[in-house]
Amino acid sequence: MVIRGNHMKSREIEKNCLDLEYRKQLQIMNALVILATTGMISFTGTFIWKRELLLIGSFLTFGILMACLLVYQRVNRRLKEIIDSIRSLKEV
Repeated sequence: MVIRGNHMKSREIEKNCLDLEYRKQLQIMNALVILATTGMISFTGTFIWKRELLLIGSFLTFGILMACLLVYQRVNRRLKEIIDSIRSLKEV
């Protein structure tokens, strides 16, 4: 019975660690959305106020958005892995 109790505690600890990792990944995803939004606002500002900087602003915005998209996909994949891990803990 003691072994089963320790096993339950270790599963709970593992689930709590996965929950914390999930929250961390969500925070990263939120930061990426904010960064992408800021990039688009910057592009719009460049286009409106400095037409001669439009090309530079376009490249910078495109670079920021591509970097955000790549990291977003990685974070999203990790979130799915964490959810699968939590589900497998509940099944055992």
